[in-house]
Amino acid sequence: MASNKQDSETGASVRTFGYRVSPLLAFILITGGVLVGYAAGIMQMSKILDIDILKPNKIKQLDNPISLTQEAATVPPTMGIGPSVGEVDAPITVVEFTDYQCSLCTRFYTDSYARIYKNYIKPGKVKFEIRNYPLSTIHPAAQIGSEAALCAFRQDKFWPMYEKLLGDTAWSEAEDPVPALKKFARTLKLETDAFGRCLDLHETQADLQKDMEEALRAGINGSPTFWIFGPDKQVQQINGAYPYAVFERTFEEFLKTESL
Repeated sequence: MASNKQDSETGASVRTFGYRVSPLLAFILITGGVLVGYAAGIMQMSKILDIDILKPNKIKQLDNPISLTQEAATVPPTMGIGPSVGEVDAPITVVEFTDYQCSLCTRFYTDSYARIYKNYIKPGKVKFEIRNYPLSTIHPAAQIGSEAALCAFRQDKFWPMYEKLLGDTAWSEAEDPVPALKKFARTLKLETDAFGRCLDLHETQADLQKDMEEALRAGINGSPTFWIFGPDKQVQQINGAYPYAVFERTFEEFLKTESL
């Protein structure tokens, strides 16, 4: 039977259930419960965000890390600047901001991109463009991956490198990913000396900085993010690696409007 008792030292009243519990012990028990609950919540959130907090990546600082200093004004990105695939006059243009170490970007590539390519890009309905948005604070290999993609772009091999970076992600788990990226260049038959020099000297950082600044102006704060431009100045933004059906529905709505 529950009873209220007064602590002899503090005079505090403590409710017990057949046992005498001091205020100090009660405080310890409550605090411990809160901490256990907090830790469980952190672990659950790490699973949702796909972050392994028990095995953090080793951060390799680059010589000139990309900085984000501009304030976002939330305006659509400019089309026709980054690497693209598809017909120039396609009625729909997709601009994706991607991070090559982002698991959600990989999920979009593996689950949706091939079907978008087959059903919309190849038939001339969609032009697909890429901008770089490496989240270096949580993905330490993302920036050098973006630089590798842009170095390949200089040799007109962006899309093969794009597919390698997102399709074979073991490179991003290495303490030093550069050797794996240079191996990609050899596999893809790039001019390896030029690629290696481009990567070692960070020659594409200025282009990467422009992508990052445009992302800020567009109000982008995560990856992957898609801006979809349709006929009659229609624009839709999709934030995240949504299933193929979401993109299909958006494309079909835009194409329906074009046919009216």
